[in-house]
Amino acid sequence: MNFRMRKRISSLNDYIFLIEGINSQISFSQKNIREIINELTSSENIRLRTMNELKQKNDMDFSVSWKEAITVFGNNDCLNKEDEKILLSFGSALGLTDLQGQSNNCRLHIGMLTKQLHSAEEKLKEKSKITTALSVFSAVVAVIIFY
Repeated sequence: MNFRMRKRISSLNDYIFLIEGINSQISFSQKNIREIINELTSSENIRLRTMNELKQKNDMDFSVSWKEAITVFGNNDCLNKEDEKILLSFGSALGLTDLQGQSNNCRLHIGMLTKQLHSAEEKLKEKSKITTALSVFSAVVAVIIFY
């Protein structure tokens, strides 16, 4: 359980980093959104299965391939339904408005993912406290039984 929570936290961090990169690239680059995502995910910093699958779907419409990558492979990045909903919303609006609208879309979804990240970190802290308490309790019980 803790592994999945840690993986989710890592994935949310990667998505926030990705969207921040997209936001800066759309402002200063003449590249299309696929080229920007391919460039950003080629680095070792982002290890998202969904984005690797998206890169392989170059022949499909971007919004369709984004939706498919998130819904089919989101579980591999340990995303929950709310995370997927936010990312689907981001992908559906990506590339549809002017530069200012794209920037606003990025900032909005970064904020939403940041809230998800903080919530996931809090849950991990709670679960870690419970796990530590159970470990101590189990150790005490084992000492009592065997001595």
